[in-house]
Amino acid sequence: MLFITENKNIPFLTALVYHWYNYKRLDQNVNFILKLKAQTQ
Repeated sequence: MLFITENKNIPFLTALVYHWYNYKRLDQNVNFILKLKAQTQ
């Protein structure tokens, strides 16, 4: 954790990757829900 506090770019990159991962996961969930809706209709 000391390295993270010393290098200010690391938290930013970590947050960027984290948000990108959550966005991709959300995108997959939306696609999954759309597929379910298409199947039920």
